[in-house]
Amino acid sequence: MNPFLKQPMMSFGEYFAKSWELFKKHVKYIIASVAIFVGIGVLIGLVFGLFGIVIAMTRNPLAILPMLLLYFIVILGLFALSTLFMSGLVMQVYYPELSFGQAIKAGSKRFWPALGGIVLVGLINFGVGIVGGLLVMLSVFTIILAPFAAIGLQFAILLLNAKLAFVLPAILIDGKGPGEAIGESWNTTKDYLWQYVGRFIVLELIIGAIAVGISFIGVFLILIPALISPVLGAIFGIIFGILISFGAAILVYYMLPINIYMYGYLKDLNNQNQANQANYYANNPQQPVPPQPQQPVAPQAAAPVVPPVTPEVTREEAVNMNTNDIPKTHEDMTISPEGEPMFENDFQTEEDDPEFDADTMHDEPVYDEEK
Repeated sequence: MNPFLKQPMMSFGEYFAKSWELFKKHVKYIIASVAIFVGIGVLIGLVFGLFGIVIAMTRNPLAILPMLLLYFIVILGLFALSTLFMSGLVMQVYYPELSFGQAIKAGSKRFWPALGGIVLVGLINFGVGIVGGLLVMLSVFTIILAPFAAIGLQFAILLLNAKLAFVLPAILIDGKGPGEAIGESWNTTKDYLWQYVGRFIVLELIIGAIAVGISFIGVFLILIPALISPVLGAIFGIIFGILISFGAAILVYYMLPINIYMYGYLKDLNNQNQANQANYYANNPQQPVPPQPQQPVAPQAAAPVVPPVTPEVTREEAVNMNTNDIPKTHEDMTISPEGEPMFENDFQTEEDDPEFDADTMHDEPVYDEEK
């Protein structure tokens, strides 16, 4: 890509303003989704609390097995529900006229590919985390490298998340499969990698700082009532714990609309860049055109070999033509005393055959009527 033909990306200020605009536009959807998740989380806490009481009363270690099974089922259900809500948010960003229910219904049509894409991205992050964690552990033996290794791991994970942030929009909007969506997301940021990653990381850091600040405020609000009364502290702890969880979840969702929007925005920029480059080289033929990837050419099938067709000669045509023009076949061929091929309808002379009698020759060939 010619750098002089590349469209500029939106500035930091425009990026942050757009993220706030999209958040306000879809805040009802985000609050409804977070409220459902927080409500489910509270119910799960109550259920597991009851299981804990039962285990303590029965003192039966096997009583924990149903709780573990329920925990596994709940985790799978929350994962599927999260995929459904995120798919609905993607549809609402690109189709703002859809309501909450309509957006979820539209996103559910590609539920399984979306779920596969999220699982695949999660596995990639897990693998990078494991490998990076091992490298950090090895670097502990070198005190100087340990902090840099930890910072490098965090940066690598942020960079990976920025490159894979468009998997879900690629699946839902462009109809890609999970594997194709990863490649599409990776290539979409190719020409604007550092511009996009820089804005992405800065906004992530801002949101993270706000979340940490809210957590500290929540801790102080819980500690003050606890100093007055343990019961009051427990009540306020539950209330503020729910509110903090609610606020943290909203902050997590804050990044989703802008990431979803940037997929279409960067694709439009890439298309404009390609059009600008094509127009530039069309209007400036003296400029060398950058090499384009060669498309594989399908091998051409060889033309079938058609044997020559001997034309059929009728009786009347044979009578009117010179006997040398009559087609000769191997059935008419004989071998001369000199070892050369001869045909029955070849004219002979005294030089060719000593027994040749010119008086016995007819002006026209004689045919056997029985043939």
